[in-house]
Amino acid sequence: MSDDWTSRGALLWKLIGDLLRAYVGRREKFFGDHVEPLQERLAAIHKDYVSGFEELRRHLANASTPPLTVVEFLRERRRDLACERALARCVARELRKVRKLAIGADERKTLDSYCRGIVNYFHTGSDIGGMSWYSHFLEFLQQFIEEGRDDVWTPMPVHGDSRAYFLEEIDLLLDKRLPRAFERVAKNYARIRTELL
Repeated sequence: MSDDWTSRGALLWKLIGDLLRAYVGRREKFFGDHVEPLQERLAAIHKDYVSGFEELRRHLANASTPPLTVVEFLRERRRDLACERALARCVARELRKVRKLAIGADERKTLDSYCRGIVNYFHTGSDIGGMSWYSHFLEFLQQFIEEGRDDVWTPMPVHGDSRAYFLEEIDLLLDKRLPRAFERVAKNYARIRTELL
């Protein structure tokens, strides 16, 4: 009889162990399939944003840089990693919506914070001085260039010296906004990594 109980107990422990390994395996698979690739994309995008804004800062600081050079540079930056930005933003939004995941409620909350941080990161990188980074800025510059204006900076819809204004905004973005936004994502990434692995 005791051998029968022992074998049943061993079988029960084996089943519990198998169940736990399967649960942990699903969590690790979820992390490896979704979270890790998303974080890798975001790190590449962040590096691209920083280098792009640093280059723009150099263009704006050099008053002799022709405005058309600035416009061409910005158009190139818009195309670089555009697919990666769109994919990362969409994956983050969709992950927040999915209810049937192999993770618990606490992990889901952390994942939700992580995904919200990614979406907010993209808003941070696309808003300078209350203007959409590419759209309005490029439209104004292009319009002024096409009109043949010698000075495309003065008529910008900002107060004072528009070059100086955008330089201040870019400095603020590079020194404070982007690092803070990326740090929020990194903290939530560390939390979800710790919880899932």
